[in-house]
Amino acid sequence: MLHHVGIGSVRKLSLMRDSYADIPGHPAQKINAAYAIGGAALMIETVQNFLGNGLRINHVVEINFEHFPELIDTLGGVNVNVRRKICAPPFGNFPRGIHLGKGEHHLNGKRALGFARVRHNPCNPAEDDRARALAAGQHRAHGAFAARFGEPALGVGDVGRRQPGRAQRLAESAESLDGVW
Repeated sequence: MLHHVGIGSVRKLSLMRDSYADIPGHPAQKINAAYAIGGAALMIETVQNFLGNGLRINHVVEINFEHFPELIDTLGGVNVNVRRKICAPPFGNFPRGIHLGKGEHHLNGKRALGFARVRHNPCNPAEDDRARALAAGQHRAHGAFAARFGEPALGVGDVGRRQPGRAQRLAESAESLDGVW
């Protein structure tokens, strides 16, 4: 997912993880393979080439499943608007599945992770991973996460000036890598 943050605006572009792309130095395959093969650096190069037009990615935020709940909890949870009831069967660390009725929900970190990971919804069998993503299903959790940083276009630096304790917890729950923040 790409975000362009400017003064007074935030724009988002989601790339389907199954999009077929040329991966520099490797055979063409699903775009998400670039990260598995070469980490953030190869993913950045692959996405820049995939989208073309001189796109330049300046920063990356990497959040894995292990730290995602902590990060969401540090932000005070996220609000999501579920368009159609979700009744996902058990998966991963969710032995009872994920069940959310239609409407607004405030999710803590663990529930936000479950929501973001839903791949199959028997309450709406025609909906699959791609349909939900196109309808902003999983990405509502990511968008809600971005919105929790504060007012429009606030970043970690702004949070740090306004809420130093929250910024410190954010930094501790995100992994710092060379060229990645």
